[in-house]
Order: sequence, then C-alpha cells, then structure tokens
Amino acid sequence: MLLQACSACGQVDVICFRDISSDHSMGSNVQIIYGKSIERPEKKETPWVKLLGLCSAGRMSDRRRVDTRLESIIDSFISQKSYDWIVTRYMNQALSMGLMKYADKLVVDIDDNPVDKAKDSAETARTLREKVYMWLNAQAMKKTVRAFVDKTAVTFFSNPNQALYYHTRFLPNVPFNRSNLQDMGFEKVHKGRLLFVGFMAYYPNYLGMDHFLTHVFPYLNKDKGWEIHICGLKLDESYQKKWSAIEGVRYLGFVEDLSKEYSEAEIVVVPIYHGSGSCIKVLEAMQMHRMVITTPKGIRGHDGILKSGEDYLLAKDDREFVSLLNESTGNTRLQVMTTEHAAAVVESRYSKSAVFDIMRDALS
Repeated sequence: MLLQACSACGQVDVICFRDISSDHSMGSNVQIIYGKSIERPEKKETPWVKLLGLCSAGRMSDRRRVDTRLESIIDSFISQKSYDWIVTRYMNQALSMGLMKYADKLVVDIDDNPVDKAKDSAETARTLREKVYMWLNAQAMKKTVRAFVDKTAVTFFSNPNQALYYHTRFLPNVPFNRSNLQDMGFEKVHKGRLLFVGFMAYYPNYLGMDHFLTHVFPYLNKDKGWEIHICGLKLDESYQKKWSAIEGVRYLGFVEDLSKEYSEAEIVVVPIYHGSGSCIKVLEAMQMHRMVITTPKGIRGHDGILKSGEDYLLAKDDREFVSLLNESTGNTRLQVMTTEHAAAVVESRYSKSAVFDIMRDALS
C-alpha cells in the first residue's frame, strides 16, 4: 500500500533486499533497481554493548546501529540520481540502513511505536532481569523516537493519538480483503460460530487466543452451540495439541480464501492483550461486514475513529466478554446495526484513496 501510494505521487525506484526478478512489474510508475537477498549477520550484543545503546539513546549519529553493507548499496544508487524523497518503513530499518544522512528528504512509516513495543516486551518478559532491561529500554526509546521524529522530514504513525503526541502525521493501516463482499449477508451464518484470524507465530495472537480459550470460551452459554474457527499460519504444536482438546475449537491453519470463513461466522473475536501499533484484523472483519467483539488492546490505533457500541463491542474483562457473546449471538438486529455502520466508517477512513490523499499531501 505504501508503494502504491508513492507511485500515485510520481516515479518510484525500488531498492529491496529480497530476491526479485528483473522482469517483475509493480506498475508503470515503479522500477526495481535492486532486488537481491542479503542475509543479515547475527549480532550477539554483550551486556556492555546493550548498556552503551541505552546511554546513546537519541543520538541519530550513532554508527553502531548501521549495517554498512546495506548502506553502501543504497548510497551507490542515491548518488546517481537526485531523488525528491527517500521512503521506507520502520524507524529501526531507517537507522540500520544509514538513512539519517538523508533526513531532510526521508519519509518513514513508523507504524508500531517502538516505545510501545518495548513496554509490551517488559510486560511479557519472563525474568526480572529482562523486565528491568526492557523497562529501561522503553525509557531510552522515548528519547530515540523523539529525536528521530524531530530530525526526519516526514514520519507517519498508524495510531492517531501517537501522531498528535509527536506532532506528525496519521497514516492508517488499510485492510486488503475485498473479495466476494456480495456474499457477506447473514443467510450463510452458522449461529454460535466465532472466528479469529491472525498470524499465529506472533505472540499477541497466540497468547490472546490461549487466554480466550481458557478464561472465556468454556464459560459461554452451552445451549448456544458455540464453536470457534482459528485461521493463521505457524501455531506452535503445543498450542495445537492443547486447543484441539477443547470441544468446539478448530484450528484451520492457513486458509487460502477467508471469504467463506467470514461468510459463515456470526461474530469475529479479537482477544488481544499485548502488542503495539494498530490492529488490522479488526478492520478486515468490519470490511467483511461481521460484528467484532474485542478488548481495549485489540482496538488500539483506531481511537476517535471507531466507536464502542456503534462499530464494535468492547470487552474490558473476561466476564464482560462472556456476557457480550451470550447477548450478541442470534441478535441479527444488533449485528446488522453495528456491521453496516462499521463498514461505512472503514470504507471512508481506511481506504486506498484515504491513504493516497494523505501521502500526496505529505509529499506536496
């Protein structure tokens, strides 16, 4: 989406450190000038090096972050042309590629706030030493992010509140699943079927679903005939074994076409308790005209745009999650009201045209 938005603004040259064939086309305005895979060397940081990293927070000139191999490749191409803008995703990626020397023309889609990621890592750390280090890292990261935003020409955050805090720009994440929306009526719905979609090797997803299956799903009204379909790659075998022992739970793994799953699901649950950035799975479910019940963490990044009770239902704790599910199943009137309103908001605020407009304004 970021590449498409850039190409809508002008000619784009792409440097990608993944294998891409030279005849691969990304559109008339896009040309791949480098597309070769480069393996990243493993860096084992000693406690002393980690301490130095915390102490140097905010210093954009700190060369210890830079991968000189990537930097030299990028520099060789940039030296040949006079680019108006240099665009990339993620703050750490910009630092590691040595792009701060081009800060006056650098555009970065930060997406997940590194401060929030560090705080979340502190919460989920297993040992006291890890918790203390990640907490210190979060404090240091505040200085780094502030210095980065202040120095870089344009930065984007996917959370509007964070964009306001840093006096920068909001760029929403946009859902892509647009297939077969005409089949998203309620005639195919299996009453009592829940759906969860997410990459299952990502800890907020598997930890959230494990919590849901342990503290919410077993306490739902048994007369409703509950079942849940879980879609997503790379779930650890230990969780697969644990969840398969629970009646009504089906882990489907990778699903080629999610339209069928959405069309047959009555409610999409998003039990997320960790993570940073914005939760794209909420938007996709709304785009597919399905009611969403989620947690405060699950709706992060959509503050002030999506409203509880109008676009989704908010479960602040496990007991409320159980209550909302029991009250919502079979309530077609409530489902139609929330899904229609939410789909309209997603169409107007989380569409390609919305992203293109923001990008054009930023680069004008």
